[in-house]
Amino acid sequence: MKTLLILLLFISGPASAAVELSADGILNSLIDEFVSCVNDSAVPIHQAAMRLFWFLVPMSLVMTGIRCAFNGDMSEFFLSLVTGVLFTGIFFYLLSNDYAIGKSIIDSFVTMVDNDYMGPSELIDLVFNIDRQITNLTTSNVLGLVSKVQIIICMIVFSVVMFFVILRFVSIYLTAQILCVIGVFVLGFGGFRSTRYLAVNYLKLLISKGLELITVLIITKAGCRILNDVIEATRLYEDGITVLKHNDCMVLIFISLFIFVLSKSLPPVMASLMIGNNGFDTGVGGHSLKKYRFLVSRNSGK
Repeated sequence: MKTLLILLLFISGPASAAVELSADGILNSLIDEFVSCVNDSAVPIHQAAMRLFWFLVPMSLVMTGIRCAFNGDMSEFFLSLVTGVLFTGIFFYLLSNDYAIGKSIIDSFVTMVDNDYMGPSELIDLVFNIDRQITNLTTSNVLGLVSKVQIIICMIVFSVVMFFVILRFVSIYLTAQILCVIGVFVLGFGGFRSTRYLAVNYLKLLISKGLELITVLIITKAGCRILNDVIEATRLYEDGITVLKHNDCMVLIFISLFIFVLSKSLPPVMASLMIGNNGFDTGVGGHSLKKYRFLVSRNSGK
């Protein structure tokens, strides 16, 4: 691990000098660096969204007036006008606060369950601590060469799988941060009636990402508690009360795979609660529903 970090330091060069290549602060350093780069694009995207919004608002009013003029219904025109002004005010308020509303939504989801200060940063610290303790045991305990190699391989697999769990959270979190900034442009489509659904979908996607973050964060907190118990068990090995065995490291691999599978399968299910996918829209369920409607209409025709 130390050799890999040294190689990355020489390969990256001066451009990556701001990123702290150390086990203690690597995750927070990478997240802060990425979020700061994303925030640099917030102002021009917000300006472009405002221009698009005020280009579509008068177009929507003109299209509504033309449609109502051909229909000859003035009551429908005034109703559409009031509705258009109301929705214009709502989306203008959202655009005026640009990415602050999106970030407040994401941050509220994160702080909702992050009250024990156990998150991905604490999880990666626990992984490094366990790896460090097991590595020290393999060098201090009297073990055969084959046993040492097996334990080292098991620890590599454990660390890699746990890194995927941590990167899963980081990927969802950074995706939400990018949505808060770049997705502001989609709010500009709220100025036109026919494209207003795009802006609504953006808000729904933000909430779905918030649900994913809550789910992964809960899994991460559970993983922190499990790994805290693992660290307590490794202290028994350090004190010489018990002897480190190959089966003990296999248990660590099972724990890491258990956490990884949960972090991969549960968040999409929680996100689908907001997106609203179901079996009646597409696939077998959709064909069955169409067939049922056809039979009903056919029997009613008789």
